[in-house]
Order: sequence, then C-alpha cells, then structure tokens
Amino acid sequence: MNLPFNSLYFIVLLSTFSTLLIFILYFNYKKTKSIEMNRLNYLFLALDKEKLVANKLNSVDLEISQIEKQTQLKINKVNTGVLNMHFSLTEIFND
Repeated sequence: MNLPFNSLYFIVLLSTFSTLLIFILYFNYKKTKSIEMNRLNYLFLALDKEKLVANKLNSVDLEISQIEKQTQLKINKVNTGVLNMHFSLTEIFND
C-alpha cells in the first residue's frame, strides 16, 4: 500500500515540477523574444538611416560631378579665349 502512494506522490511532484518548468521557460521565451524584437527594430531603424545617408551621399556625388563638368567647360572657354588672344597678338605683332 505504501508503494502506490509513493508513486502517486512522485507523479504529482514530477508533474508539478514539469508544469513549473514549462511556465518558467515560456515566460523566459516571451521576455527574450521581446528583447530580440526590440533589437531587431533598432537595427532596422539604423539600416533605414544608413540608406538615407547613402542616398544623400549619392545625390552629393552627382552634384559634385555636375559642378566638375561645369568647371571644366568654363576652363575650356578660358583656354579658348587665351588661345584666341594669343593668336590675335601674334598676328598683330608679327606683321
């Protein structure tokens, strides 16, 4: 008679321990999931900021190349003017 009581006591103790362990693991999982979701959201926000910065840098790069082309055109105009002036002066003074 003593054996069934011991095994029943053991089964109840084991099931209680198992249930308690399941609850602890479940709440630990929920907490960890919440923390990881927050970290993931932070990473997504940081990624979005980096994309915005990259787009701004690309637009600045386009502006720089456009300014460089305009500057090169102005330098070419100045060079052409200097060559024309040089040719005109050589024509005047060589005659």
